[in-house]
Amino acid sequence: MDRPTKNKLKNLHLHTPELGIQNLEKWGIHYNSNRVLPFIHFNQFDKYADLLTRDLIPGGRTMLILASGTENELIERYQYLDYENVILVDYMFNNYECIDKYPGKKIICINLDAYVCIQVLLQLKDFEVNTVVSLNVGVQGGGANMCIATNALGLLFPIMSNEVVIITSLDYYKRSQIYKYKKSNWLNLPFETKKVLRPTESDNTDPDIERYYIDPNLFTTYKFMENIGGEVVLLKNKVHKVHSFHRGRLNVGISHTSIFNIDLTDDKTLGVMKFENHYQEAIFRNKFPNLISWNGSYFTNKRFNKDAVEKKIYDLSDLFHFNGLLNDFGITTLIFTPVGGDYLELIDRISEMDNDVSTIIFTHLNHGDYEKTLYNYNK
Repeated sequence: MDRPTKNKLKNLHLHTPELGIQNLEKWGIHYNSNRVLPFIHFNQFDKYADLLTRDLIPGGRTMLILASGTENELIERYQYLDYENVILVDYMFNNYECIDKYPGKKIICINLDAYVCIQVLLQLKDFEVNTVVSLNVGVQGGGANMCIATNALGLLFPIMSNEVVIITSLDYYKRSQIYKYKKSNWLNLPFETKKVLRPTESDNTDPDIERYYIDPNLFTTYKFMENIGGEVVLLKNKVHKVHSFHRGRLNVGISHTSIFNIDLTDDKTLGVMKFENHYQEAIFRNKFPNLISWNGSYFTNKRFNKDAVEKKIYDLSDLFHFNGLLNDFGITTLIFTPVGGDYLELIDRISEMDNDVSTIIFTHLNHGDYEKTLYNYNK
C-alpha cells in the first residue's frame, strides 16, 4: 500500500472554509474571535502545565469552574469554599494568575478556552478534579462559541475523582436555542450511581448533602440565573464495563468509558467522534491529532519535489474515502464514540475492505449505549 513516508496524523488537515473574517460563523465562531482564534494553533500546553504544577496545592481537593466569569465579587466568594484548589477558567481573563492570599487555599485564574484548559489539566501528574461547575456558560446571550455540556465531561472523565460533584443547570441548557440535548443523557456518565442533592429545611441529615452540597447561586452574579436555578449532582464509583467479540477478521471491544481514557498517541490508532463545530474540532485536534470527525472532510499535501505538491482530499461521508485514509496512514486500531447507524454493518464493511485494521473499540459515556447491538452480540 502507498503510505506517506512519515505516518503522522498531524499532517491530516481539516478541509473547511478558509478561516477568514467572512467565514468565522461557518467555523462556529460567533463571539470574541480575537481571543479564541489563537486556541486553534495553541502551543503552550507545557507552559500552563508547569504553572499549575508550581501553584496547585498537592493532594488538595479541587474545584474546577468552567466559563467562570471574571468578576472580583465572584473570586472573593470562593475563599470560603472547602477546597484547597479552586480553578477558574475563562478566556476573558487577561492573564494567568494564582491568588494565594487565603490560608491553605489557592484560587487560580486561567485565561484559556475551557476545552484547551482541560487538555492542559490532563497533562498533570497525580491530579484529579473533585467538583466541576458549569453554569452560565454563555450559550444564552453570552460569549460562547460552543456548548461546554457536549464534550467537556468526556474530556474531563479521566481526571474526575471517583466521587465527583457536578454543579450545572439543566433548565439553562433547555432554554438555549443552540443546544440540543436529550434529558435521558443528562449527566448520564460512567459512574455506578447518580444522586441529585436537594437540601430542604426539614431534611438536612443526609451526609452527602452536608458534605457536597453548594448553592449554585454562589457561582453567578446574574439575576436571571437565580430564576433558572441549578442542580448539584453527585456521581460515585466509576464503572469498568467491557465486552469483546470477534467478527469477520476483526477483534471488537466495547468499553463504557471516555475515549480519552484510551491511548490516542500511537500513529496507527485513529479515534472517531462527533464535534459540535469546526472550532471545537480544531482545538481538539491541535492536541489530539489522532482524533477525526465522523463524516468530516480532510486533506493531506504530498510533496514530490520543491515545486510539485499533490493535495489529497478525504470526504469521510464516503466509506471508501474513509478506507483510503486508513490505508494511507497505516491505521491498525479504530476507536469510535457513538456516531449512530448500524454498528455491525460498519464492522462488516471495514472487515471486508482492504486495510490493515485489526481492532475496533467502541467507547461510550451514557448508560445504555450499544446495549441492544454490540453488548448483546456473541452472548
